[in-house]
Amino acid sequence: MPLPSSSLYQDPTPAMWKFPSRRSVVHSTEGIVACTQPLAAKCGLEVLRAGGNAAASAAGLNMTEPCSTGIGGDMFILFWDASARTVKAMNGSGRSGAKCTLDTIRRDLGVADGATGSVPTKSVHAVTVPGAAAGWVDTVERFGSGKVDMATVLAPAIRLGEKGFPVSEVAGHAVPMMLRPEWTSSEAYIRAASPNFAEMLKHDPGAPGGVRAPRAGEMMKNPALARTFRALAEQGKPGFYAGRVAEALVAVVRDLGGRLELADLQHHLDAGSEPVEPISLKFSGQGQAARGGGVELWEHPPNGQGIVALMALGILQELEKQGKVPTFAPADFNTAPYLHAIIEALRLGFADGHWFVADPNVSAVPTQGLLSEAYLAERARLFDPSRAAAHLQHGEPPALTSPALQSSDTVYFTVADAQGNAASFINSNYEGFGTGIIPRGCGFTLQNRGANFSLDAAHPNRLEPRKRPYHTIIPGMVTNLSDGSLHSTFGVMGGFMQPQGHVQVLLGQLVGRLDPQQALDAPRVCIVADIPEGGNEAEWTVNVEEGMPEETIEGLRKLGHGVTVVRDVHRGLFGRGQIIRYTVDPVDGTPVWSAGSDMRADGAAKPSPPSLLPPGHHQPLVLKHLGQVAAVVHVLDDIRAPDKLALDVQLRDRRPVRVLLDALAQPRVLEHVEGGKLLRVDALHAQHLDDEPREPTLRHLGRALHEKHHGGRRDGLVDGGARLVGQQASLERRESRGGHGRDGRAKGRSRSGRAGGLPQQGLEQAGQRRGRSGQR
Repeated sequence: MPLPSSSLYQDPTPAMWKFPSRRSVVHSTEGIVACTQPLAAKCGLEVLRAGGNAAASAAGLNMTEPCSTGIGGDMFILFWDASARTVKAMNGSGRSGAKCTLDTIRRDLGVADGATGSVPTKSVHAVTVPGAAAGWVDTVERFGSGKVDMATVLAPAIRLGEKGFPVSEVAGHAVPMMLRPEWTSSEAYIRAASPNFAEMLKHDPGAPGGVRAPRAGEMMKNPALARTFRALAEQGKPGFYAGRVAEALVAVVRDLGGRLELADLQHHLDAGSEPVEPISLKFSGQGQAARGGGVELWEHPPNGQGIVALMALGILQELEKQGKVPTFAPADFNTAPYLHAIIEALRLGFADGHWFVADPNVSAVPTQGLLSEAYLAERARLFDPSRAAAHLQHGEPPALTSPALQSSDTVYFTVADAQGNAASFINSNYEGFGTGIIPRGCGFTLQNRGANFSLDAAHPNRLEPRKRPYHTIIPGMVTNLSDGSLHSTFGVMGGFMQPQGHVQVLLGQLVGRLDPQQALDAPRVCIVADIPEGGNEAEWTVNVEEGMPEETIEGLRKLGHGVTVVRDVHRGLFGRGQIIRYTVDPVDGTPVWSAGSDMRADGAAKPSPPSLLPPGHHQPLVLKHLGQVAAVVHVLDDIRAPDKLALDVQLRDRRPVRVLLDALAQPRVLEHVEGGKLLRVDALHAQHLDDEPREPTLRHLGRALHEKHHGGRRDGLVDGGARLVGQQASLERRESRGGHGRDGRAKGRSRSGRAGGLPQQGLEQAGQRRGRSGQR
């Protein structure tokens, strides 16, 4: 069965005070979202409230952090299907163009015969077909609830693009954080990369050319990207891979000397995203089996690098069997012997991954052999507990190191819904704004994932037509070995940091007994490779995050590791993670989602508020009579339509319903969302409101309904004035006298100028005050 909630918070050990957590775990029973950007998390919650499940809400992340992710990039998803109790996977990465042959690109780049060469990250030849747009649509269609469409999924992001959003601190920073460019520090390369650079910059009449990079806290609009999203929402995948967007994409690539053609986009449209079988490794080491536990870590198969995390975890398990490492205690977490074992296991995993990870549809990838117990045991025998290995390799070592080894440019998003589904979703441009190339009128940059191809004809990951490159982005998911139930969904974005982060934050929970937030906050290590001039083997540097104990740093150096301590804003090199754990209350079995969000980013974990609505009931309803309401349960905002406010209420017959505030504010008609479309419906007869002037703020409405039916008790409901109490009494007296005309509407007119209508100004006040009018 799922683990009890008490397993989240285990007894602290004397060593744990060294790694104080800076945030609290966020809990929810109705669903939860954790991602690197708070506004993006809010978009995810809106989709959940509209009836979408975890898969649908994950697809809307893009608008607020283009310096890491975008519709011009790729995506991968792992999805926990609660009804089937299985992990499903979908590969949403794109391919090279049909005319991108190895000889052609080497010639275009001027690579001399006999030289290996590489694809520069800012080169137009680094552009591959973006897979994200198709991936979003396929995610909603294959894993979604069926209750929302792409228009609903993308509506919050479209609204942000059109109305603007404040830029978060990390995204807008002027310092190259995480050894990658952020918005301000990327301005020069955005201007140089594309003739359409203004679309990704903030309009400012005082800036050169009238535009500049937005700074943290400033408003940024991207109406061009909003139009691209609308095309995808209205037309589906053809809205991106055919028509205006596709033509603009191919045109700008062609003008800059690239080789992509419309036929390449059509090929991806026809092929779609690829459902794949996820790969996994069962881990019962480090005392997990003795405690009746153990987990299974799930990753994407190649062309993703998730196999590196599985291999490292498997090697650690074999090291314990071989007696080369002990069963570590919680107090051993982040000590030198503990990290030495993790570092060497990861190095072994990378030595194989850098050679073998490629597109399995084009190159032979021995996935099962790499994960076999016999092979992992063989690799574990190379480990020396007293000394770091000088060089590790598999067969012929790679002739080059991907620039992604020093990059952390990805956005990760994890979400769980009230039905028990969970999505581990990752989307990336690869390096910052990718190539920085912007299709005209589209509002996004094109990824530079093709820079991960090898130009060595002998390498399995060599550039070939219609081939997917080595991919760094990997979502993670964990199930319990005892019964196959969900343990957690998680990810640590950041180039080649990602498998390293997966291993470290998972073991932080299993070995260090840290809760999800503590596991993310704890200092991490990051192995970075470098290739000596003319050399064939990588020299490894172990980057250690500030906050690591000094004795640990010195211990690693004594073991032969080249250690560099990374401080301040550059700590983003260690990735940005999100974790959602699934547990149940030990007494009544209530499922509880518990999330942590990385302090190295702008992100947050946001819970979905509880609701009285029965499962599957998400549509706002229209009340024909104010007196039907027995209690206001809680206030919701932006349910299905922009600028709408809603209440969950309980009727006198005890039925829970969701009601648009407009249903109580506009007597004749209202814009009511039904099935994703705006319809005009009869809302409320005028006799149900009196002729007294009123201020229809949410606070007044909630207090009025509450006091009428609960005698003034607070019970944590919305606060406000009691003006409508007297109005409702007047309404009931008028109804008993039959005070309405032949058409069923009141004879009088309100002072707002509309029959029985509440003034529009009041509605605007309600919208402005909604941040203060929720439950208390």
